[in-house]
Amino acid sequence: MLKKKLVQIILMGLALTALAPLAFAELIVPAAPNGYVLDQAEVLDVETELQLELQLGTLQTDTSTQIVVVTVPDLQGYPVEKFALEIGRTWGVGQEEFDNGVVFLIAPNERLIRLEIGRGLEGAITDLQSNLILNHSIAPHLAEDDYNTGVLEGIAQLEILARGEEFNLEELAQSNPDELSLLATLFFIFMPFVWLFFSWLADTKAWWLGGLFGLAIALVASFTLFSAAIGAFAGLFIDFILSKYFYKKLGKKYRSGFLTGGGRYGGGSSGGFGGFGGGGFGGGGASGGF
Repeated sequence: MLKKKLVQIILMGLALTALAPLAFAELIVPAAPNGYVLDQAEVLDVETELQLELQLGTLQTDTSTQIVVVTVPDLQGYPVEKFALEIGRTWGVGQEEFDNGVVFLIAPNERLIRLEIGRGLEGAITDLQSNLILNHSIAPHLAEDDYNTGVLEGIAQLEILARGEEFNLEELAQSNPDELSLLATLFFIFMPFVWLFFSWLADTKAWWLGGLFGLAIALVASFTLFSAAIGAFAGLFIDFILSKYFYKKLGKKYRSGFLTGGGRYGGGSSGGFGGFGGGGFGGGGASGGF
């Protein structure tokens, strides 16, 4: 009897596991609009949409910050936080360099609101401020089905806070040069000389030369006896390893081939993936009902 019940429990567990993915259909994120407003629930007037497009376009021009207003007929059974987060990430709201996007989501059917704040704006628009805006500037109007006033007042408050955070692409480019490219260039310039020096150390029987070199580098870099002693010891150790193992392992042909172009390293290309070209979201913001 006990064995039969155990088998039934196992079979039921397997059935529930198999059916679990069907409990939630895959979230279908709405296609990104050509502007800042997507009113799928059709709760906003045309005049309000035009005003928002102008206002939010000016905000992006001035600060590079992007705020989108989205209304949906329903949340497809998902939490409002998940829905807004997926919109922000899928559309790429905000700038990739700054993560300065905001998703203002309204679900009239579920009577829910979500302000999803991009990572770069979480200092300017904190969770506490998002809650205050949601509960005092937005929700009271939406509770009376006045979506136009609720959205416009909410956007006005968000804009004030967003304008307090400056994002300047030109300053970013000037203050943060492409350090990776610079390091890569320096590496390929100096690597042959480093390789030549190591090969020379490997060829020499006297491994005290490495200690002398390490001592000199440490003295120039720090001017302290303690660092000099460490540098000398490190140099001795490196030269010992090179002289004892490196020469035997690689042989002259390979070492000279590296310097004369006979090595196995070839050119290549580098590239980066910018995603959707927009900002990232970490789940900051506020949610509430009306």
